[in-house]
Amino acid sequence: VYLSTCPWAEVQKELSALKTYKSPEGKLQCIVKSCKLLIRSLQLSKCGDPPGADDTFPALVYLLIKANPPNLLSTEQYIKNFYEIFISGEDAYWWTQFCSGIGFLRTPEFTQQ
Repeated sequence: VYLSTCPWAEVQKELSALKTYKSPEGKLQCIVKSCKLLIRSLQLSKCGDPPGADDTFPALVYLLIKANPPNLLSTEQYIKNFYEIFISGEDAYWWTQFCSGIGFLRTPEFTQQ
């Protein structure tokens, strides 16, 4: 239901803008903003019902594939090395989801398809 009803373009555009941020904090805020846009898009397609993790994680993985942000793995390592210890609260939740999505894309099951 989400694939055909969600306005994915806005989220993809935000994820694609990740390369324009230079600081790890800026990159993280771009990721968090993308995730919040994703939640808003999912809510619109479910008539306002709040989406759960079973909805958001697959959608996030799909958007990572579609947006294909350049230097994604380098960005992940950059934030982990220089900013991860400062991340807390909601930002930490979205950072964990984002890293999990990247981790899923690295699995052999996914890369063999």
